[in-house]
Amino acid sequence: MGRGSTVNPVEVQQLIDTQDDLMRNSLQVRDQTELIGNEVIGSMQGQRNQLYNASGNIEGTRAVVDQSRGVLRRMEIIEKKKKFCLWLLIAILILANILMFW
Repeated sequence: MGRGSTVNPVEVQQLIDTQDDLMRNSLQVRDQTELIGNEVIGSMQGQRNQLYNASGNIEGTRAVVDQSRGVLRRMEIIEKKKKFCLWLLIAILILANILMFW
């Protein structure tokens, strides 16, 4: 065998050690990435729950507003009826005064 084909055991061991270091670093990065990903997923689940609860609160608020709107409409109708009755009474009293003094 020629001189270029000889394998230096020290260089081979250094290459193996370097590969081991790279593999350990890669595994650490993978573990850290997985941890961060799990934290992000947990945070997003919390936000989803908050949005779901907010949606429920909005629906409840809309129901109350609709009920209030109905009450206000009934109050408006009653107010208009009372106002009409007052104007009718005023007209009757004016007519009665005219008939009495004529």
